[in-house]
Formats: sequence, C-alpha cells, structure tokens
Amino acid sequence: MIFDLDKYRSVAIVGMAKNVGKTVTLNHLISELRQSDKCVAVTSIGLDGEGLDQVTRTAKPEITLYEGMVVTTAEQQYRGRQLTAEILDVGGRMTSVGRLVTARVRIPGKVIITGPADTASLRNLLDGYPRFGVSLALVDGALSRLSPASPTITDAMILATGAALSANIAEVAKQTKYICQLITLDLADDELKNICCPLGKGIWRIMKNGVAERCGETALSGEVPDITDDIKALYVCGAIGNNFVERLRMQQKSIDLVVPDFTKIFATQDCYAVLQRSKVKIKVLYNSRLLGLTVNPWSPRGFSFDSDELRRRVEDAAGVKTYDVMKL
Repeated sequence: MIFDLDKYRSVAIVGMAKNVGKTVTLNHLISELRQSDKCVAVTSIGLDGEGLDQVTRTAKPEITLYEGMVVTTAEQQYRGRQLTAEILDVGGRMTSVGRLVTARVRIPGKVIITGPADTASLRNLLDGYPRFGVSLALVDGALSRLSPASPTITDAMILATGAALSANIAEVAKQTKYICQLITLDLADDELKNICCPLGKGIWRIMKNGVAERCGETALSGEVPDITDDIKALYVCGAIGNNFVERLRMQQKSIDLVVPDFTKIFATQDCYAVLQRSKVKIKVLYNSRLLGLTVNPWSPRGFSFDSDELRRRVEDAAGVKTYDVMKL
C-alpha cells in the first residue's frame, strides 16, 4: 500500500475540484485492499459517481468492489448495480434517491455510490459499520467537498489534486500547498480546547480569566466583536470567510482565532496569506491526518501536464508525499 491505512478505521478521499482523480484514487485503494485481511466498506457523502459528469460531459470512473467488501448506497443506485450482494441493512431515513442500503459483495462488479447527504448521517453510518465486521471504511467525498475529511467524521484523509485546477502548473502547486497549510494548522492549547469543546454554535469570546461569552450568531455576516485587552481568543463554531478574517485582522490585536477544524475555513488563499503576517493566529481544536496526495495530470479542458513534473512540483510545494496512482 502506498498509504498506511492499518492504523485507521475510516479514511476520506477528497478532491480539490472536479476531475482531479479522486475516484481513480479510490478505485486504486479498493484494488490494493482486495487481498487484505481487513473487511473494507465503501460509501460516499451525497451523490457522486454518475456515469457522465454533468458539468464537463466527460465519462467518470466507476467504483469497482470485490468479494467480501461492504457498500452503502441509495436504493436507486443499488437496483442498478453490476454486482451480486447480500443486503445487510436498509436504513429508515429517505433520501432523494431512496433509502440507504448496506450490502456485502458476493460477486465482484461495479456500482454507483450515493451515501448520506450530510456529515452527521455519515458519522452515524461509520459508527455502525463494526456490527458488520468492518474494520476500515473508505469515504468518497462528493465533488470538491472537504467536509468528510473533518477529523470529527473520519480518522484520516487523502487529498486529490491536478490539472483541472489550473492550466498553470505553478498555480496547481500553490493552491494545493494552501489546502495542506490549512490541514496542518496548529492545535489550540489544552486550556482553550477544554473551554471551547463544550460550546455550542455561534461566536464566543474567550476571556483571559477562562470565561466564555457568546457574542454572535454566525461569522458568515462578517461582523466581528471588538477585541479588548481582556480577551484571549475568539471561538467560531461554524464557517469563517474573508470578511470576518479581514475585519478581525484590521483590529491589530494579538489573538487566537479558534475553529473546530480546517474544513470550517473558507477564506481565500490571498486573504490567508495576509493573515499569516498579522497578529491573528488561526488554531484548530482537532487535527486532520493527511496521509498523502494524488495528482491527475489531465484536464477535461483538453490539456495535460507531464505527470512526473506535476507530482514533483506539488510535493515540493506542499511538503507531502505525492503520487500519480495511474503510474504505480
């Protein structure tokens, strides 16, 4: 295995954009694991794996599963499967394409995977897999959603990137480096973590005396509370974007901005670069484990990069081991 999966119960495979080779990476991992003594389950978050990409009109790789593996998909996709499986469970909650069916593969073949539509449901599904003997779950992240890679959902992640991001190879490396910077943000100290973890939704002032005071509903409006000298940190339970980050920076106060994990950060790369030179330091409550990167040198817009050069440029920029799984 190119990735050390033995230590983890769940791994998300997520992409930085459409057509960066996320599903190719997933298929590679599944193929590698077919001789493993682990019972492997495969699902996704939301609808992905359509036969034809509805944006680029290009054919998408199908998910191939092997005997003994477990799959969770919606009824509509399960009926269209090209494999033989034994149904283990049918969920009671309806989705837009039917209930979720969990089944064990008896004769290998292909299937389209439509998993839970939200992270809470995905977490519940993963928590229930051990009753079917599953020891490793692979989660296919739909589109460019990074949410399945949250450390509150899955134990580790693999990130796919590639030429679909940009026609400039340096820009691909730059954008990938930025996401890797977010994934590896520093943890909040133990005192802050103990204060923030029990807090609910909203914006919270964390005072230097350890008291937490709710001071806002959401950071998406961009409204930022005044930072006084008795405030140690701001904790935002939800998403943060450019407006909030920039207005906080402009107060020119030394403060920690704490978020649950990297998937809550929606600030642009340029905004983040300016923030890094300021007195505001972003911290996370939970670390994500990035096992590695994969690259797709081909773009659906009709151009491609040299695979070895793309892999090297991305690896040098991000500082993370990078592979083109099509060349392994």
